[in-house]
Amino acid sequence: MTFQQLVDFFEETQVTAILEPSERLDADVAHFIEYTFQTVGSPFGLLYRQWLPVPYLSIADNLLLGSSIKRKEAKSLILDTLALVNLDEQILGKDIGELTAFEEVKLQLAHHLILQKRGILVENVFSTLSVQQIQELLPLLRQLAKRTRLAIVILTPDMSIANSPYMDHFIHSTDDSSKRKHA
Repeated sequence: MTFQQLVDFFEETQVTAILEPSERLDADVAHFIEYTFQTVGSPFGLLYRQWLPVPYLSIADNLLLGSSIKRKEAKSLILDTLALVNLDEQILGKDIGELTAFEEVKLQLAHHLILQKRGILVENVFSTLSVQQIQELLPLLRQLAKRTRLAIVILTPDMSIANSPYMDHFIHSTDDSSKRKHA
C-alpha cells in the first residue's frame, strides 16, 4: 500500500480497516506522522496506543491544544465532545497519570473532534484494550464517522478487527483489492 492510497481513503466518510503485518505498521505510521506534522493545519489526526499529553496541563487544556476556541465556549464544547465519545465530565478532574488506556483513546478522539479533523488514522490501539473495550470502541468509531462526517482508517494486524461488521472497507495490504462492506 502506498502512502497516497492511505491519504486517498480520507476522501470518503467511512471506516476503513487495513490489515497489515505488525512489522510494516510502524513504518506506515511514521510516514503518516511525518506528513501530518509537515502540513500546516493538517486535516488529519493520529490516534496512538498511548496518549502523549502535555503533563503539566489539565485534561481540558490538553483537549484544547491546537484550537482557537475561546474560554467561554470551551466548557460546553468539551462537555458535548466528551458525550460524543461516551466519557463523563468527571474525567476532567482526573490526573493524567490516572487515566486508563481506553480513556486515553477516547480523549484522543475528543481532541481530534474539537480540532475538527477530517480524518483519523488509528494506530493499532486495540492491543492495549480488553475485548469489551474493543466491542465498545468499534461501533463508536463507526458512529463518529457517520455523525461527524469523519473518515477513519484503522491499521491493524488483527484479522478479527479488520473483518468487523463496523468497517465500510477492508483492505489486505498484500493485494490492491478492497472489499466493500455495509455501505
